[in-house]
Amino acid sequence: MNPRLLAVLSMLAMPIASIATADNPVVFFLGEAQFFNGDYVKIDSVTSTGDAFEVGATITVAGTYTLNSAEHARLCFYTTQSVKPGDKAVASPELKSQRLDAKRGTHPFTLSKVVTGDGGPHLTFYDSDSAFGGVYFGDESNVWMKKGWSYDAPSSVPAAPSKGK
Repeated sequence: MNPRLLAVLSMLAMPIASIATADNPVVFFLGEAQFFNGDYVKIDSVTSTGDAFEVGATITVAGTYTLNSAEHARLCFYTTQSVKPGDKAVASPELKSQRLDAKRGTHPFTLSKVVTGDGGPHLTFYDSDSAFGGVYFGDESNVWMKKGWSYDAPSSVPAAPSKGK
């Protein structure tokens, strides 16, 4: 076979090979969510490079967010670790792919992170270092249905609409 033709065919085969190893769809459940003043995160899909949320797999979450309570925020994909009594929580390295600069309005997003341990995955809005709304999600083994604490309302917009006089 012609060496040039062979080179072209092998280059064409590379995208096909990467499609064959595409991320695996993950059946996910929504857990506890809390948002203020019209903010919201809608998850459309969750995929994994491994078997769901197994350690070492890269999880990708896609959907849309609505940011109404502030001009700008960060939308981050983190995991709240389950820590056993006496153990200390360890922060995992943060990747650029697990956060984005959100702006007011409704916009699509895709965020990904590597699973480093057990815990509750969540998508959360942050202003500086304060969380002000988010949603937990996961598979049957790790979705947090009750987180046991509440977000603070964002300071830029009152937590409840003011009543006109």
